[in-house]
Amino acid sequence: MTASASDLSPIQWSKWADNPYPLYKVLRDQGPIFHDAPNNAYLVTRYDEVFQVLADVERFSNIPANLLDTAPNDRISTLRNADPPRHTWIRAIVMPLFTSREMRRLDPYFKQLSAELLDKVEEGDTVEVSSQIAIPLPGRVTCDLLGVPDEKKARFLDLTAERLRLMNVQTRSGDSYATGPSGLLPTDRTFLEVRNELWETIEPIMAARRQKPEHDAITLLAQAQDKVGTDQLPNEIIIDLLLQLLTGGFHTTQHLLEMFIDLLADRDDIWQRLRADPSLIPAAIEEMLRLDPPVQALPRRAREDMELFGMQIPKNANLMMVYGAANHDERVFADPETYSLDREGKRHTSFSAGIHICPGAPVSRFEVKALLEEMAIRYKRIERAGPTRIRATGQTTVNAMHGREHVPVRFVRA
Repeated sequence: MTASASDLSPIQWSKWADNPYPLYKVLRDQGPIFHDAPNNAYLVTRYDEVFQVLADVERFSNIPANLLDTAPNDRISTLRNADPPRHTWIRAIVMPLFTSREMRRLDPYFKQLSAELLDKVEEGDTVEVSSQIAIPLPGRVTCDLLGVPDEKKARFLDLTAERLRLMNVQTRSGDSYATGPSGLLPTDRTFLEVRNELWETIEPIMAARRQKPEHDAITLLAQAQDKVGTDQLPNEIIIDLLLQLLTGGFHTTQHLLEMFIDLLADRDDIWQRLRADPSLIPAAIEEMLRLDPPVQALPRRAREDMELFGMQIPKNANLMMVYGAANHDERVFADPETYSLDREGKRHTSFSAGIHICPGAPVSRFEVKALLEEMAIRYKRIERAGPTRIRATGQTTVNAMHGREHVPVRFVRA
């Protein structure tokens, strides 16, 4: 599928939902920034310019214009929709759980979970990657890091999926997840009703952590609340933080696994190299993140009237950092549409950059690495067992998330 300048007048985003990269190329070719007038958004699509905006916290804010008049505690995402110093303080509460050093400590745990998942796969079975691997693994890991007990996990994931769906309807992102683990999502409840039930789920866990602290996010949040009080860190913010950590660590890893195993089903040459030399797996993950990032774009807000890359940008304008486009910038990456295990050079933009770089990035990298290492020991081939289905979004603007929702394969044992 190819795109041309005529596809920009206006952009029919739904046409490019499955494969936006030809459109991204046309956007980069016409200039580093494009005004998507129907959505009143300015798309930054070239690599250097995306990094320039991400690094400039003086001129660009993470608080969307529609949330400017809300109190910090009323924002939908207190981790993402905040600027320093509040963002710095909130992020520091939970960051000790998400360092690379902490992930190395947890490596045996990641490997154990991966082995348990793959033990359930019988020889010759068709494996539906999304439901059998890509959702269970990050769902378990993220809930464990947060501190959600086993008996509460399914309900907690269902409630956060429901709340995320209501958030996306409320913010008109065009990006929703249809089901939680049980497949049940009530459609007749309010945002407040779901939040209240989430708090009813979390409150007894926090009370238990106050009596017996654990090495998890709920303990850190309970301790921070005890230190600063509920005025500074109210219960609603704790729920929001847990939701942000869950969705950031869950869906990003889910779609990375879906897309990577989908690619390996067609690229046996890559799989054989990884089996022969597992030390290549970290580089293989980075190249997958570059080629098809789960997070395609995230916004920034202009703090003032300005000229940016030759275009006049009004104060409070919405600028979309299109990571998927930046990762395919020919000015930086040779043959960007091709997956290359030997690629060298600059880092991708898939986890953002600067002070808002994804806190869950180390978790995603380490758990995917552990799974691929375990697969490399067990399976000599990954075969396609049916057509892949792209996750439907019904998008009307540049898509925030990109992934699969059905990836049938067969693992052939070594």
